[in-house]
Amino acid sequence: MILKGKSIYTSGLFPFLAVLGALFVERTVVNRYVYSIIVLLLVIMSLSIIPLSLPVFSPEKTINYFDKFAKTSGFDLLRKDEDGNYRKLQQINADMLGLNEIAQITNTAWQKVENNQHA
Repeated sequence: MILKGKSIYTSGLFPFLAVLGALFVERTVVNRYVYSIIVLLLVIMSLSIIPLSLPVFSPEKTINYFDKFAKTSGFDLLRKDEDGNYRKLQQINADMLGLNEIAQITNTAWQKVENNQHA
């Protein structure tokens, strides 16, 4: 991020940071009620950001979710591609769309090739 790298390169740090945070909470919070509230807040926050990382909605609903998230949080870097352009969907979500159509087009083209020309 500091050196203008892709944000995907830092994804290996997240499990490590999650473990550090869990250890910190486990060792510093002694009251069960406070501990339960912290765990509940973490679950609620995690559930609210699942659509940012997994395609759980249709493309239209995902675009609406991203728009609302960007409006509320002021954070819209997830839809910025490597060229600095903002897209309607994240690149990884957009790449998942149309795979069936591409496979059908490829199969149709392959069927048009004569049998003796197949590799």
